[in-house]
Amino acid sequence: MTVIEYASMTCGHCANFHINIWPTLKKEFVDTGKVRFIIREFPFDPRSTAAFMLARCVGDDKWYATVDLMFRSQSTWARASDGKQGFLSALSMTGLDEKQLEAC
Repeated sequence: MTVIEYASMTCGHCANFHINIWPTLKKEFVDTGKVRFIIREFPFDPRSTAAFMLARCVGDDKWYATVDLMFRSQSTWARASDGKQGFLSALSMTGLDEKQLEAC
């Protein structure tokens, strides 16, 4: 069985699912091979689009960890008055700096 989630990085419901439901679902169904889980990007707004783009720029090997970080820090960057600074603050743990953010 395959489950496909269409997620927006600025969606509070998506973040709630990712933080509170996903760990149990992953443990019980994905890790045991009962379910194949796919996340599809479905951005609601430009900031969500930028968040997914930045997650891709961090690298394929860090994509999931970056998406996880972005959902967990959504309140920091998604509603920041300065979006660039919000992203830099949230993504500093990935090693992404201002020059790389601009290039992305």
